[in-house]
Amino acid sequence: MRRLLRAWIGTLARLVPAASRREFRAEWDAELAVDPSMRRASGAFADALFLTRQAWSLDVWLHDARYALRMLERRPAYTALVVFTLAIGIGATTAVFSAIDSVLLRPLPYPDAAQLVTVWENDRINRQPRAPVAPGNWHDWRSQTRSFEDMAAYISLDAGGGSLSAGGDPFHATAPIVSANFFGVMGVRPLLGRTFTRGDVTPPNHRVLVLSFRAWQDHFRSDPGVIDRTVPFDDVPHRIIGVMPAGFQFPFRDGDAWRVFPENPQASQERRQHLFTVVGRLRPGVSIDAAAQELEQVAGRAQKLYPTTNAQRGATMASLQDAIAGDLRSPMLLLGAAVAVLLLISAANVANLMLVEATARRRDIALRAALGAGRFRIFRQLVFEGLILAVGGGALGVALAAAAVKAVARAAVDYVPRADHIGVDGRVLTFAVILSGLTGLAFALSPAILASRADVQQDLRAGARRGVGGSRRLRSAFVVLQFAAAVVLVVGAGLLLRSFWNILRVQPGYASDHVMVAAVELPRRYNSAAAITQFYDSLFQRLGGRGGIRAAGIVNNLPVSRSSWTARLMIEHVARVDGEPTDVGHRLASPGYFGALRIPVLDGRGLADSDTQDSLKVAVVNHSLARRFFPHGGAVGARIRVGPDPKAPWRTIVGVVGDVRHTGPEGEPGPEVFLPLTQNVYRGEMSLAVRAEGDPAALAGAIRDTARSVDPSVMLWRIGAMDDLIDDYLAPRRLSLRLVQVFAAIALALALIGIYGVLSYSVSQRVPEIGVRMALGARRGEIARMMIASGARLGLIGTAGGVAVSLATSRILSGLLFGVERTDGVTYACVIVLMLGAAVLACAIPAMRAARVTPLSAIRAE
Repeated sequence: MRRLLRAWIGTLARLVPAASRREFRAEWDAELAVDPSMRRASGAFADALFLTRQAWSLDVWLHDARYALRMLERRPAYTALVVFTLAIGIGATTAVFSAIDSVLLRPLPYPDAAQLVTVWENDRINRQPRAPVAPGNWHDWRSQTRSFEDMAAYISLDAGGGSLSAGGDPFHATAPIVSANFFGVMGVRPLLGRTFTRGDVTPPNHRVLVLSFRAWQDHFRSDPGVIDRTVPFDDVPHRIIGVMPAGFQFPFRDGDAWRVFPENPQASQERRQHLFTVVGRLRPGVSIDAAAQELEQVAGRAQKLYPTTNAQRGATMASLQDAIAGDLRSPMLLLGAAVAVLLLISAANVANLMLVEATARRRDIALRAALGAGRFRIFRQLVFEGLILAVGGGALGVALAAAAVKAVARAAVDYVPRADHIGVDGRVLTFAVILSGLTGLAFALSPAILASRADVQQDLRAGARRGVGGSRRLRSAFVVLQFAAAVVLVVGAGLLLRSFWNILRVQPGYASDHVMVAAVELPRRYNSAAAITQFYDSLFQRLGGRGGIRAAGIVNNLPVSRSSWTARLMIEHVARVDGEPTDVGHRLASPGYFGALRIPVLDGRGLADSDTQDSLKVAVVNHSLARRFFPHGGAVGARIRVGPDPKAPWRTIVGVVGDVRHTGPEGEPGPEVFLPLTQNVYRGEMSLAVRAEGDPAALAGAIRDTARSVDPSVMLWRIGAMDDLIDDYLAPRRLSLRLVQVFAAIALALALIGIYGVLSYSVSQRVPEIGVRMALGARRGEIARMMIASGARLGLIGTAGGVAVSLATSRILSGLLFGVERTDGVTYACVIVLMLGAAVLACAIPAMRAARVTPLSAIRAE
C-alpha cells in the first residue's frame, strides 16, 4: 500500500515542472535536516505537501475560474451541448433518487420509526406468508413476548367506512377500526384532544372518533371547538375526542377518522376469524430477527394448544418501512439501475466531447506550456473547466428534476406510498451537488491527463492535423461503452414492453367494456336481512327500468380491487388431505353480477332471485374449484360448507362459472365460491356493477340518482368506468415501463451522437489520407464503405458487450416479467438489429462527407 501511495503521488508530482518541485524538495530537506536514509520517504511527503499547496492556492483557483469561464464563453455551442447532455443524466438521476429516497430510504414520520414492525400470521397450509391475524393470536403475542414494548392491531380487510356528517351534507368517511393502544404504539400525539384509552373499548363508550387533520380542515373548517362534539357516523352518534396532526395517515392514505373496536374476554380468544394486521414497537436494542424467533416460539405453542385453528400457523414480520414500500422495492431499484446507466452514458458522451475539444485546443495548450505553464497547471485547468460544466449541468438538471418529480408524483400518488412527499429538498439537493462534482471529475480526468501529457515541441510543429496521443483509442472506447450501456437499457425496455403486452393480452375471464362501477355501503339502520334485501331488490328493479342499462349486479369485491375474502371450505363426505389448501376465495354476489361482467356459466345455473332466506342454501363455484376438488365431474349437486363455523349450513352447488383473475392479469385464478347475497346478508361496503348499452360514463348521474330515489341517505362513491379501475391497477407497471423506455431512448440517442461525433472527427482528421486514396483511384463508394465499416465496428463491439452484460444482469428483471423469459431470444435479436442499424445510420452522414473529399480539397486542408 505504501508503494502504491508513493507511486501515485510521484505520478501527480511529475505533472508539475521539475524545477519547481526540486526547489521545494531542497528547501524541505534543508529546513528539516532530513537524514539521507529517510530522504526517499521524506521526498514523497514533500511531493504530497507541494501538490496540496499548488492545488489549494486561492489566487490560482480564481485565475483558473476566470480563464475557464472565458474559454467556455468563446465556445457557446460546445458549452451548451455539454451542459444539456449533463443535465439529462444528472436531472434523471436526481429525480429517481428523489422517489427512491422518499419511498425506500427516508425514515417514516414517526418517533423512533426504525423500531416499528408489521406482524402477520404465516399460514403454511394455504401458502400465505402474510395472512391476517386472529384476535386470540394477537393477544398471545402481546402477553407472551418480551421483545416488544407493545403491539397494536387494526382491521386489514375493511377500511371501516361510513357516512359522517359535519353539520352539512354527509360525506363518506374512511374510518379504520384500531385497537385502543394504536396511537401509543405509533408514538404520535394528537394535535387536539386525546386518543383512545382503555375506557373507550367497553360498549357503548366505544362510539368515539379521532379525526385526521385533512378531515378536520376540509369538513370541520379547522374548528378547535370540535372536541367533544357529537356527530352522526353511520346513523349512530359518535363523540369526537381528538384530531391528529398533519401528515399522519396510517394505515390508509385517505383516512378521515379512526374508530376503536370494542374488546371483551370472548373476543380476545377468537381464533377462527382472521381480521387484523398487527403493528408492534420493538424494545431498544432488540433486532427484528430476535423478535421474529420469539414470535415463532409463541406461535409454536399455540399450534399445540389450539390444533383446530392454529395448525401450521406461524408468525412473520418485517419493518414497517418495508411493509409500506411493499412490492415497490424491485421497480424502484430497477429505475435506479436504469438511471445510473443513463448517467454513465451521459458522462461518457461528455468525456468524448471534451477529448475532441482538448485535441482541437492542443496548439493553445502547447503554447501555454511553452510559456511556462506546468503539466499540473494544465491538468488542473481542464479539470476546472469540467467542474464548471458539471455545475451548469447540475443546476439545469435539478430544474429538470423538479419539474419531472412533480409530474411523476401526480401520476403515482394513488398507488405509491408517500408519493405526495416526493420532491426536491435539502437531501436531494445535496445528492445533486455531490453527483455533479463526481460526474465532473469523472468525465474531465481522462481528457485532462491526455492533454497534460502532450509533447509541446511536436504539437507546435505538427499543425492542425495531429491529435493528442491516445485520444482516438480513448474516444473509441467511450463510444463502445456508450453503446454497451445503451444496449442494456434497450434490452430491459424491450423485455418490459413484451411483458406488458402479454399482460394486456391475458383473458381476465370477464368483460370490462361498457361497465360502470361504484362503491355502496348501507347505513347502520339496515340491521336486518329483510331491510338489506329490500333495498337491493328495489335498486335493481329501478336500474332495470332505466334505458341504456343491460344488466346490474353487486359483489363484495370486484376484480383487481386489491381486496379479497377467503373462507375455509369443507366438502361433504370428503376428508381433507393434510397439508392441502382448503381456504378458497369467498364472494357475495347478486344474481345480476355474472351478467353485468359477462362471466360465463359453464355448468348448471348462476345465482337466481329465487335463492332467498327460506329456500335451499346454494352456492356457485368457479372452474378452478370444480377441477381441483371434483376432477371427475359431479360438482353440481355436491354439498359444501363455507366458513370456520362447524354449525354453518351445508350448501348445494348449483352452478360452475368461468375462472376470473380477481387478483389481476398476472395472478392465476384460484378456487372461489360465490354465495347469494340474499342468503348471506352483508351490510358493509359492496361494489355495484352496471353494464351500459353505450358510453358507461353517461350513466354516472343516473346510477347515483337511482340509489337516492330508493334511499336519499345512501351514498355512492368511487363511481367510474371498470376500464379505469383496470388502468389504475396497471398504472405502476405502465409508469415503470414508460420511464425505462424514455431512459432507453435517451441512451440510444446519446450513443448515436457519440458514434457520429467520433466518426465525424475521424473524417476531419483523415482528410489528407482520403485525398491520397482518391488520387490513387479509390471510388467514393469505397471511401464511404470504409468509414461506415469503421463506425459500425465500434457499434458491433459495443452491442456485443451490452448483450453480454444484459444476459449476466437480467436476473434483476425476473420478478417484473410476465409471460417472457429474461433471456428471450426475440427481444435480443430485435435489439441487436436495432442497435446495428442505428449505428450504420449514424455513420451515414460522416461517410457521405468523406466520399465528397477531393485531392484538391485535401491539399487545401493540409
